[in-house]
Amino acid sequence: MHQEKGRKFAKMGAAPKLVLPTETQQIQDDEFASIKLSAQITDNEKAGRDPRKKGVEDRRDQEIGFEGKIDRQSVSMDILKRGYLQAYLDFFYVTHNCVPEIIQPSRRYREDLENRKILVREYEQTREKLEELRDNLIKAEQEARGEDKNDTVERYLEIADNFYHIYQNYQFAAYFYRKSMKICASHEAGKWEGLCNMGFGMCHAKLGKAEEAIKFLEDASKKEAEVNGFSKNNQKISKELIDICHLLAAKYENENDEKSINQALYYYEKCYAVKISLPFFIYQRKLNDLDRTSTKEIYATKLENSTLKMQITKRVLPITKST
Repeated sequence: MHQEKGRKFAKMGAAPKLVLPTETQQIQDDEFASIKLSAQITDNEKAGRDPRKKGVEDRRDQEIGFEGKIDRQSVSMDILKRGYLQAYLDFFYVTHNCVPEIIQPSRRYREDLENRKILVREYEQTREKLEELRDNLIKAEQEARGEDKNDTVERYLEIADNFYHIYQNYQFAAYFYRKSMKICASHEAGKWEGLCNMGFGMCHAKLGKAEEAIKFLEDASKKEAEVNGFSKNNQKISKELIDICHLLAAKYENENDEKSINQALYYYEKCYAVKISLPFFIYQRKLNDLDRTSTKEIYATKLENSTLKMQITKRVLPITKST
């Protein structure tokens, strides 16, 4: 999805084994004890006090024995000691599989997940992956402290894209896409705003929320056009929008009642609206050389028989996958 050239960031590596996502894991007591100890030691050192007077010598020995061990606890402590609170929170969410649920999945998605019809790749917590995640999150927070937020947004997009494409974990991806969207909304980082909305919209689609996905994709197309014109990114957004509208139209058409037929027409017309908004050379290819004027006239015609209108709609709007 995010194919922009330029600065390269560390990737999370090859996809690990397939497993279902686990329930939110409880914060372990020893992690909080370690974090508390770290803060206490730092305060003692700043005050020039001998930690042995406070009876923490044994705890120091335990910490020394912990050095060299790389796991989520040691890496999270390292992030916190270095003063990156937001990076620590995001690292904790990911490694404890408790990223806030940004999108409420459809009931069908939940059922398919429980029945293993949908598989989500678990984030494999090897030393390499933990350190890569730590470095990317710390760099994102460092860049967020500067005036130019574009690098921050791009880095969060890289993380979100990895969770979307490699792990098929659309909740994790949605969390980082939304972080990017918020930064774009509050700062001048408009060059990425279209892609942020596109990613967030596609997460909705994957989680069974197609109608909501369309709203974000339409917004993405508008924002991308405002900043970058009709770019390659806008072509991708248009393709996803057309495909989702077509899937919804086909779904309602199969229900074969008057209300559903009208809903199907509504989404077929959205397909048409997106297509005629494309530059002429792309529009011509996607509409299979249909005449623009005659197609508009058909839509302008008031037909009482919605079934007949459906047949005409399908004839003038053959949907083909973009290449």
